[in-house]
Amino acid sequence: MNDKYRILLFRYLIKELRLDAADNYLSQNGIASINNEQLMCDEEKLCSRYSKYFYLLNQINTNNLNANDSNYLNNLDANTPITDELDAFLVRTYKDVLFEDSVGEKIYYGPHSPSFEADDDAIVIGFKRDEYGMAVGKLLEYDETEKQNTIVNDVLKTLVQSKFKIVILKYNELYEKMKNNSL
Repeated sequence: MNDKYRILLFRYLIKELRLDAADNYLSQNGIASINNEQLMCDEEKLCSRYSKYFYLLNQINTNNLNANDSNYLNNLDANTPITDELDAFLVRTYKDVLFEDSVGEKIYYGPHSPSFEADDDAIVIGFKRDEYGMAVGKLLEYDETEKQNTIVNDVLKTLVQSKFKIVILKYNELYEKMKNNSL
């Protein structure tokens, strides 16, 4: 049920944050994604069907749902259309499912570094791209990398302006290769 909830919440966030429009804009502006399944964590694999760049990083624990909410979720599938009723369910339950142990601390989603930390009461979205051209085997020039960084940073700034507490953590091909010991 955790995977189903992750997909449903991510699909809701795509709609709410307009991640699909961000995906399209980034793609149209030449921002390369990393779509190598061998380099993906489980969270990315579940979300990659819905977004080229973004995925939901938070740990999901549907055991925190009450019996009625658990039954409601159990009767859904991951492709259930996002309706007002499902929206209301996700908005009402996400804090219990994502933040069961929230005590005002930082959680690290990668190396113990400020670049990979988020408050324990934030919805954490991973953003992955081929920043230097290494994943496609064509290294980008410095000016092109800087131009793309500006585009990416502008897009990400708009996404965190939401009714939710959103943190977007950036990952690139160097991080993925280090994580998988393939550098």
